[in-house]
Amino acid sequence: MSELKNIRRARGLTQDELALAMNTTGVSISRYERDERKLTLPLLRRLSSVLECKITDIIGDDVDSSRTNVKRPEVRWLGHFRLNKYQVFHDGPAVVPEAISEIPFKEDWITSLDLSEKCDLVVVEMVNCGDAMSPMLVERDFVILDRNVRSFVRDGVYLILSGKHAEFRRLAKNPLSDCYSILSENPSHPDYSNLSLRDLNILGLAVWHWSPV
Repeated sequence: MSELKNIRRARGLTQDELALAMNTTGVSISRYERDERKLTLPLLRRLSSVLECKITDIIGDDVDSSRTNVKRPEVRWLGHFRLNKYQVFHDGPAVVPEAISEIPFKEDWITSLDLSEKCDLVVVEMVNCGDAMSPMLVERDFVILDRNVRSFVRDGVYLILSGKHAEFRRLAKNPLSDCYSILSENPSHPDYSNLSLRDLNILGLAVWHWSPV
């Protein structure tokens, strides 16, 4: 059963107040709360934003598991690539989604993303990648990469092509100049300063990280 009613009350909202924020009617909210009308994925996204909660908080814990395991058209499944320093990183065949079915982003995290045409998201698994970003990123960690970002947009962790090898490194802009720095988390690995964007071959921006241990 939907937890919408309990969350609405906890926020101190009436059905009409929530309906006004959702651009709908109090009758519709009442039907959603009594499970007389289905909560679609776009509606869940809007509700989670208005109520400042997770989608899974609204759905509740008793969702039929046979439904959550079905590949639904509303949920975007991500391609899965392995980052290996002994191989050239490329857009070759991706591993099937079932290979990463235990990563906890399918229902709650990924449905809250803006999955518009402006995003090109893939999962990158860290395999034989060295330890320049250790302890932040280590062997067998997973990173969601937005490949649509091919230039600097903000300070953050980027996948940068160095020669034939791709590496995750922190990229920061000098606020007093147009120069950039490539930074490692591991102090035993060198940093690089006073770089221009022409020196950087950016393959994407890391937007999410998960460690299985």
